[in-house]
Order: sequence, then structure tokens, then C-alpha cells
Amino acid sequence: MFSNALEESRFLGRCALVWSWAVPTIASLTMIHALLSAAMVAFGIWDVETWRPFYGSWSDTYTVRRFWSHTWHQLLRRSITAPGVRFVSYLSLPKSPNLAWAVKLYTAFFVSGWIHHSSDYVILGYHGGALKFFMSQALCIMIESVVIDLGRRLGLQAGSHNLFWRIIGYIWVQCWFAMCLPMYINPYQRLISTSV
Repeated sequence: MFSNALEESRFLGRCALVWSWAVPTIASLTMIHALLSAAMVAFGIWDVETWRPFYGSWSDTYTVRRFWSHTWHQLLRRSITAPGVRFVSYLSLPKSPNLAWAVKLYTAFFVSGWIHHSSDYVILGYHGGALKFFMSQALCIMIESVVIDLGRRLGLQAGSHNLFWRIIGYIWVQCWFAMCLPMYINPYQRLISTSV
């Protein structure tokens, strides 16, 4: 798989980079959510049931699609999916559920990428890799969906091998983020290192 030890160490470094970015990000967002929910419930503004967990189950993260639709926070979901739904109805696309799904998918990730890109620019004053990162997620999900559908057509059902395919899926998701997350966070890290 790796042609030399340097490539292997680069890949392992990228895996470590994913975790070194994800753990503090997830912890800080979870803490903010917990503090806000505790305050809102304590002051009687909202009920406990209103405050669902900030993240979904990490055991659901065996495809990139499930990572974004089940595990990662859903704060912007309605805001980023509504434009795609409107866009599809405006375009009056031919009766193709796959085409409508693809347009909604790319629109949602474009909107999310633009929101993150804009906040990077407004807060940090730089054009990072947010838009490229989020658009790559849409492409990945499309390819992943085709591969999964092809596997089903070839008779590779999860069924009795469910654990095996899930483990393959977890490895796949880790590899995907090890490949693509640096395009999002490396520009930020370069900005920080040059401003110190």
C-alpha cells in the first residue's frame, strides 16, 4: 500500500492530525452546548427534551454520508438543505430522483462550505480551504453511494458480515478524513504559524 516509510509516516501523521483537530473541536462544541442547555433548562426557558445531544452516535460513522447525516452536529441542517430543495423545484428537473438528490447534495455542501468560508474570512481574515473541503464531501458521498449500490448489486450484502463491513467502513471514513481534512485546516495552521 505504501511505497516507503516516509509515505506511511505521512499518512499516519494525517490520521493523527484528524484526531488532534477533531477531539478539541468536538469537546469544545459539546461543552458549549451542555452549558447552554443547562442554563436554559435551569432558568425554565426550555424543557430538557428540547436539548438533544449535540452529536449523534459515533458508531454510525461507517460511511462519510452517515457521518454528515447522523453523527456530526445538525445545527445548520435546515439552513443548508432548504436552498437545494428550492433549487430543485425551480429547475423543474426531469423525473430523476438521482439527479434531484445530487443537486440537493451539492447545494447543501456548497452552502455549508460558503458559511464556513465566510466565517473564516470575517473572523480570521483569510481564505482557507473550507469551500474546497465541503465540496469534496459531496463528491465523496456520490462516489461512496455508487460503490455501495454496486456492492449490493454484486451480492455483497452486509447481513451476516455486518461487523466486517462496518469495520471496513470505519477505516474508510478515517482514511477519507485523513486525506481531505488537511485541505481545510492546513491553511488555518499556516496562518497561525505566520502570525506568531
